[in-house]
Amino acid sequence: MKLLSYLKDGRVRSGVLLDDRYVVDLNDNCYAMLIDRGEDEQYAERYCGAVLPPDMLGVLQSGDEGLKLINSVIDWVKRHREIAVMRLISDVKLKAPLTRANMLRDFLAFRGPC
Repeated sequence: MKLLSYLKDGRVRSGVLLDDRYVVDLNDNCYAMLIDRGEDEQYAERYCGAVLPPDMLGVLQSGDEGLKLINSVIDWVKRHREIAVMRLISDVKLKAPLTRANMLRDFLAFRGPC
């Protein structure tokens, strides 16, 4: 699984690279998957916003539940390609995976031998 961040309508979004050709929007497809399963729109929007938010840092912070949901979304997209939110990788602008890191380290904090 290759996680990535990309630009959509002027905003950075979280996604997954599928078949090395398509960028699958995690948040949008999570919502579409839950609606397809018969869930309430408000529930789907809140749940996907909490577990698979549009930003990659939020996705990573969702932990094991986020990983399970990502796998479910990918499986759903593979079975519902006609209604899934996907774009060719050549049609999107990739961004840095994490736009705002919590910490920056240079790994020069300890003195080495001279």
